Amino acid sequence: MDECGSAKDRRIRDLERQLQAKDSTRNSFVYSNQEQLRVKDQQLKEKKEVANAEKATIREG
Repeated sequence: MDECGSAKDRRIRDLERQLQAKDSTRNSFVYSNQEQLRVKDQQLKEKKEVANAEKATIREG
């Protein structure tokens, strides 16, 4: 019974380690995607501001 119990415990610990590794990879991937989206959003905002400034300049001229 002891052997089964310890084998079961080892299996549980192994699965927990796998799950933690999977979570840490997923989290870095999600963070990476969020960062890319944030940068892309900022770039789009800047382009929009430039376009609006150009429109205003054209109207004034």
